[in-house]
Amino acid sequence: MKVLVNLPKTAPKELKKIAQKSEALLAALGLSKAELSLVFVNDEEIKELNRKYRKKDKSTNVLSFPMGEGNILGDIVISWETAQREAKECGFSLEEMIDFYLIHGLLHLLGYHHDHPDHEKMMHQLWKVLGHTPYW
Repeated sequence: MKVLVNLPKTAPKELKKIAQKSEALLAALGLSKAELSLVFVNDEEIKELNRKYRKKDKSTNVLSFPMGEGNILGDIVISWETAQREAKECGFSLEEMIDFYLIHGLLHLLGYHHDHPDHEKMMHQLWKVLGHTPYW
């Protein structure tokens, strides 16, 4: 399994364990040969990606870009600035918020979209893999 992480120098220290967490999630899903790329950007950068690829001229918290080629799952792009803001709003720690976005993005790469009947069930299972108690 291979997880590539692109962290800006200004990113909070809570993001440093993200590669290990990603590997734990992939192992739990039986995807030990999978490759995944995680990119952390600021709000301005994710807004540009959202505009370019989804035609939505606004910032968002996480974007997923599936590759669909062999073991390469694709890219998950997370705005760490949005994560900080939304963590405060939701009463989560920054680490919990990032974990939530990681799981959410990974499920999108695997074809679990918001209206998929097993989306919420999978969110709960993977949330527990990372040692969290479900909040919802």
